[in-house]
Amino acid sequence: MGGPLDGHVIHSLDTFNAEPNGKALDPPLDLTGATGLRLTCGYYNPRDKSVGWGIGDQEMCVMLGLADSDILMDAAALDGNVVDGEVDGIVMNHGPCQGLAIPRNAAQTLPSEAERLAPLYVPPSLPGDEELPPVPQCVDTADNVLGEPPATLTSIRETVFRGSCTFSACHDAVAPQAGLDLASDDVHENLLDHQILFADTSLPLVAPGDPDGSWLMKLISLCEPSDDRGTILNHMPRNAPTLMAPEVIAKVRDWILAGAQNN
Repeated sequence: MGGPLDGHVIHSLDTFNAEPNGKALDPPLDLTGATGLRLTCGYYNPRDKSVGWGIGDQEMCVMLGLADSDILMDAAALDGNVVDGEVDGIVMNHGPCQGLAIPRNAAQTLPSEAERLAPLYVPPSLPGDEELPPVPQCVDTADNVLGEPPATLTSIRETVFRGSCTFSACHDAVAPQAGLDLASDDVHENLLDHQILFADTSLPLVAPGDPDGSWLMKLISLCEPSDDRGTILNHMPRNAPTLMAPEVIAKVRDWILAGAQNN
């Protein structure tokens, strides 16, 4: 805002995909003459429930910027939300931004060579944190788990894809990761005809009647799926510490075993 770069888009992201989506500005931007920075966020809410600030099925709008500056800055729009109406079906609103700038402490420098070579310091746990549960352990889904009925593609879209794969995430119709769209009406065709791009595997994504021969089952039922080269890849949902509930994974298995029908 203001200065020679007024109106310049520094960075934009069209959809959330559970990855760090920042970038380094090289060469850095010269903000001489600028009066501020503008951050805008859009929210996708396909449900009939209000979405607020939070995690899980809520939404967050966060920008983290790292800059070489003589001051430390923080800013947030914490309250005072004003709804401006709708534009093309999108609710538009705004709120005041509160900023804070403080001088940098002289001790806030890059680590010295001795500090980089020294063992990593892990601070002791606070008394109130000692009883917190550990990060849940990922466990492979057993083949004998009973699947949640019904084992139909319609049910899988509602109980698996919508909640874990497409809701403001990776495989929606806006910017589907790896080209796999699990939100559009032709999801059956997308599953059976999908070309696997990010794994060295001879398996198709879905082999009707053969769950063990379907790459999809390896991705959702194994904590550390590996391709034909033995390379360990991310399980799905990506970046989740655990797999989905065993009964819904077994639902996908039963659907494939029954022929992967478009039902």
